Amino acid sequence: MKIHMDQLIDVPLKEVWQIFGHEFGDIQKWSSFVQISAAKTDGPGVGDADISGRTCETALGPIDETLEIFRNDTHEVKFLVKGAKFPFFMRSILSHWRFFDENGKTRAKTDVTLNLVFPFSILMGWALRRNFTKTLKGVADELESKRPV
Repeated sequence: MKIHMDQLIDVPLKEVWQIFGHEFGDIQKWSSFVQISAAKTDGPGVGDADISGRTCETALGPIDETLEIFRNDTHEVKFLVKGAKFPFFMRSILSHWRFFDENGKTRAKTDVTLNLVFPFSILMGWALRRNFTKTLKGVADELESKRPV
């Protein structure tokens, strides 16, 4: 199942990229969903990043995020998310974020692909789409409200 979001964040691109990109391993500093996070340095860096991803402790248990794309020139991050305590019907999540300057604000274009076991992709699709859309909106809201001053 694929979900696309296009949001305008009332924060300059440089600040959003600093938080979301350069501080990728420190998501716990601004996301209420993550209690603890750490950069993964066990593998080679990906693209312009010197890390290979991050690990997170959340209310849903531990999550492992592995970078697939990290580009400073296009302000783009793509990562594969796996969780030991994901529901049995959810195999993984692929999250792709691209950020653009828009008159001093940031346009965030996000594509999320949920890798679900059939037939749950059909049975749970509407509920998962609603929940993930709300979560993605929450990320933009937190980037606005919890940015460093």
